[in-house]
Amino acid sequence: MKRCLILAVVLLVTAVTATAGHPVLEAFGLPDTTPLGGLSILRGRNELPPIDGVDVLARRDAAILARLAGDAPDILRKAGWFVVPLNDIPRSVGHKAIKTWTPVTVVNPDIQSMVDRIDWTTIIRTMSKVMRINSRYSTTDGCRAAADTLVAYFTRLGLAAQKDPFQVSGSTAYNVVATKTGTVWPDSVFVICAHYDATSESPLTYTPGADDNASGTAAVMLAAQFLSEQPSTCTVKFVCFAGEEQGLVGSNIWTAAQFAAGAEFAGALNFDMIGWWTDGVHRELEVEVDPASLWLGQATINAAALYVPEMTCLLHIDAGAWWGDHASFWNYGYNAVNHEESWDWGDPDFNPHYHSTDDELLNLDVDFTVQNVKVAVAAIAMLAQPVSTTATPLSLAGPRLFASPNPASGQVALRVDGMVDGASVRIQVVDLRGRIIAESSTAAFGGVATASWRPDPAQHPAGIYMLRLPDHPGVNPVRVSVVR
Repeated sequence: MKRCLILAVVLLVTAVTATAGHPVLEAFGLPDTTPLGGLSILRGRNELPPIDGVDVLARRDAAILARLAGDAPDILRKAGWFVVPLNDIPRSVGHKAIKTWTPVTVVNPDIQSMVDRIDWTTIIRTMSKVMRINSRYSTTDGCRAAADTLVAYFTRLGLAAQKDPFQVSGSTAYNVVATKTGTVWPDSVFVICAHYDATSESPLTYTPGADDNASGTAAVMLAAQFLSEQPSTCTVKFVCFAGEEQGLVGSNIWTAAQFAAGAEFAGALNFDMIGWWTDGVHRELEVEVDPASLWLGQATINAAALYVPEMTCLLHIDAGAWWGDHASFWNYGYNAVNHEESWDWGDPDFNPHYHSTDDELLNLDVDFTVQNVKVAVAAIAMLAQPVSTTATPLSLAGPRLFASPNPASGQVALRVDGMVDGASVRIQVVDLRGRIIAESSTAAFGGVATASWRPDPAQHPAGIYMLRLPDHPGVNPVRVSVVR
């Protein structure tokens, strides 16, 4: 098996709970009782300028936690600083079940075909759809035109696409959302996202934003292009956020609305600045998770190992990494991963053209950008599971699920092989609308766990049902035909 090298795992921090303080407070060594009002994470390449209304509470590497007042946030942003305000975590967000990732060891030819079709020419053509607009600063007509461009792009792919409006700095901006509904588990929803807005020292007139973040936007767009070409087991939402440069405004508003509506996401993959590399520095993609999202980061690394083995991954487990749109998902208890080229602003691989009019296509690293976009497409495709009559089973290692007899008119015997003795496993039965109609928990003995399901003629009509292991997302579902 080809492997993507994990260079390090850094800084394990306690996951969010309903009663604990904000995880960023713990990451910066502050007590849980510290009031969140006015608190922001500041990241910049230079010394913090002497500005009224900035009270520094703690520092960690190149990140600063400060309490801001008055016009300080706007002044800092104009000075090139990235300012992320901390929001209260909803009291209803509590412990999420810790998931595990079962490694996939067999290449899926459909996913391999997607990856093989990605090259620099394709990426440039995709990025240019938003980069041809002079300014994508969130408050400008250009940013709103970019939203229209994205909706048109997704619509041409046959996806249901929409603009979700919100207010930022007194202007209307739009998050763009396109949806591809899964054919087997439509209620299992994965998100791939990136912000499409940009900024520079001349934000109202020219923000090329090639690396930050036309590169991530292109990853989302190309993932939509390839996944739209065939059915997938799970539902995928392709989301492009605005308002990121103003402090994750768009993603915070969108995830808050989803949470309030009771939406459940299996996981979100965020891509932000994946095109710059510094000559002479080892190439690596930073994969950033909180503890609860570790399994999702492992899925990305697994995808890179199978489909882009030349790309090295550096895994960070850090619940305090609250500086990208992935953090909006964490804030509402959803699993999410951030992918970027540089972990810390002081790193030698940080883009010197960040937030400037020099963030142009010609400054991107061709091979690095192509490899990272390939990882993005491979990762979301592996999670979504393309449906094909020629597809290779997801995994020949780890747990395997079986059902007998099949077709069945009465009781169905369920068996899970490849389990660790004593380990428990959940088996769910879902209908083709994704509704869970039965669930059984059992323990393994001799490496095998067994259970049974008897379809109720009054509630379970003849038709197709799917068996799945919800705690092992890398294991193939089993299709069962019920006959009468």
